[in-house]
Amino acid sequence: MYLDAPQGVALTYKGYPQAIMGFIKPPDEESLKIVQLQGVLYSYRQCYKHRNHTRTDYLEIPARTPKGVNSIDYKKLFVKVAEDLARFYGLQKVEIQSAWNNRYTKRLSIGLPFDRAKQIYDATALAMGYSEDQKISSDFYKPL
Repeated sequence: MYLDAPQGVALTYKGYPQAIMGFIKPPDEESLKIVQLQGVLYSYRQCYKHRNHTRTDYLEIPARTPKGVNSIDYKKLFVKVAEDLARFYGLQKVEIQSAWNNRYTKRLSIGLPFDRAKQIYDATALAMGYSEDQKISSDFYKPL
């Protein structure tokens, strides 16, 4: 897991990150911009002992939805957190980077599928009452 911005917020469960939001404050702008909304999938190796206790093996557990975010929509929660942070710092608006402008939708080898990025960023922005800036950036914004 990598944070794609200089600032971020993590949702944790028992001390382990379950989802993260990365955001920036663009220079010379009175806004806070969300550039990353990401859940964390874990796969891990669990140690177990055989009945005869003479050897230890590892069982590979496949990736699954993190336990700590099953019951909440972490994307909407993070947008609300960003709005509260922006208000606290006296900023005028919050922006959400669109799927079109997400740098991971443009990389073929490690990319985020465009349709998935639209679900994560665009659909969340629209559901939270954000408007699309169709003239300049294609990102979403909401005045506070």
